[in-house]
This record gives sequence, structure tokens and C-alpha cells, in this order.
Amino acid sequence: MAVDRFLGAGWAQAHGPAAADRIGKWTLDCGFRGLVAAPLPGAPAWAAVRQAAVDLPFRFGAVRVTALSGGGGPAEAGLASSEAADQAAAYAAVESAVRLAHAVGCPRVILEPGVVPQVDGAETELTSPVGMSEERAAALLARRNAGLDRALDRVCRLLHALCRTHPEIRFCLTNSRDALGIGDQDGLPALFEDLSRCGLGYWHDAVAGAARQHWLGQEPGQVLESCSKFLCGMTLGDYCEGRKDLPPGVGGVDYPLLSAYRVRSGRSFPVAVELDPGVEPGEIPRVHAFLSKFDL
Repeated sequence: MAVDRFLGAGWAQAHGPAAADRIGKWTLDCGFRGLVAAPLPGAPAWAAVRQAAVDLPFRFGAVRVTALSGGGGPAEAGLASSEAADQAAAYAAVESAVRLAHAVGCPRVILEPGVVPQVDGAETELTSPVGMSEERAAALLARRNAGLDRALDRVCRLLHALCRTHPEIRFCLTNSRDALGIGDQDGLPALFEDLSRCGLGYWHDAVAGAARQHWLGQEPGQVLESCSKFLCGMTLGDYCEGRKDLPPGVGGVDYPLLSAYRVRSGRSFPVAVELDPGVEPGEIPRVHAFLSKFDL
């Protein structure tokens, strides 16, 4: 049950070499198996990175539709929208990630399964350092729940179309960092049940789990248990008092819990270390040492 540890693109772009032909070796020297690619402003040509590292034991572990360090809502949020234009834009973002997956030779695409639409445009990001409280989070979740069934119908149709069009890609649904996101212990099992023939996977986001626990009282073990048979990877970082993507071990993420579900998966397992670009390179050895204690 080997773990392949990958590095998130945002931190790599902030601290790694600018030249595409040097990124692969630098990533390996940092102790990672490879990278998780994502669309980022000014990002290197990921296909060129792959080509330059063709003779190295480097590979891409997954492609994200939305980079976690990019700010703003996920590009795929509109999958749950009732507006055709929003749905089309979200679908196009996923298609773009599929093209990137082909370019870097990785058949795995990570995406959030959409956000229940809202009308006031207010902050709904649970990992935002401002604008959230327990009362507001509870009100947003109630609003989400009221529109959940209709949103699930819309997402199911679009995900079914994506899976039918791209049978070579494994789409990995992840839990949401947004209070209105349908990626939680209620929405995700419903999607897996309705799309049981599509080969979807579950990719657990440790920071999203900790934020949902903090603001909404949703235990990470609930979504891990309900989606355990689909578990195919994890995003690792930490969360504390509105600060996200901290080095593992400095916040509230329950790493013994994650380790237990990783072991239960019984297969080779990819994990992606996603860090805020402000985390200094000197933290990387401590990140590896901490995760190794939990076989992650």
C-alpha cells in the first residue's frame, strides 16, 4: 500500500525554478514523486515540464480543474447552476482540465461537484480568513440544503455527459471548501449512487474537511466513511483559525483519521501536498517527516 506524495502546483510555481526543463528535477529533489498540475496565471507549460522530465522518475499525479491557491470560487462551481451560461462555462473549465490531463499523461482529474447558486454574491468560502461566523455558516448551509436536490440533478446530467465523452479519464470528486458546495457527506454519496456506472472516485481535501468541521460541525469521518469505497486520493495541508493550506501538523486536521482511511483503501495511494505560497521551503523536510509518521 505505497503512498505517492505529490506537490501542489501553486507552491511549486512560487518557489521552484521558472524554467520548465528544471522543474521536474527540482520537484524530485524536494522529495516528491511529481506535481499536481492546475491552471495558474503565469504557470509553466505543463506539457513541456513533462517532456523535459521524460528520463526522470517524475510524473503528474493529477490535474485540478481549479488551483487551490488561485483565489476566488472554483471554476466548476457552475455545474450546479440553473443558468445555461454558468453551466457551459463550468463544463468548459472541466474540458480544459481534461485536455491538460492528456498533455501531461495523467488520467486523473480532480473537481468539486458544483455550488448551489446564490443571489447576493456574499462570501461563502469556509476557508476565508474574514466574513464567516458559525451563524452565517449555518444559514448558508440551510440555503444550500433547500436547493440541494435540484442542484444534484443538474450536476448528475453534466457529470454523466463528461464521463461518457471521456471514458479514459477518471473524474475524482472532492469535498467542498464552500458553504454552498454540494461536496459533503450528503451530496457526494448521492452523486456516487446516481452515477454508479461512471467510475467516479473520491478525493478527500483535508483542509475542506477541517473547515467544514469548524464552521458547520460536519465531522470529516462522516464523508470519509460514506465515500470510503470510492476513496482514491487525498489533498493534505492544515487549517487553523481561518488560515488554510498550512503545513500538515500545525492546525486542526485529524491525521490519524486520514491515515486509517488511507490504510483501508488497500491500494497504491496518491496524496497531494497543497501549501500556501507563503510557506517557506525550509518547512518541506518537516512536512515529509510528519506525513511519514502516518504513512501518508
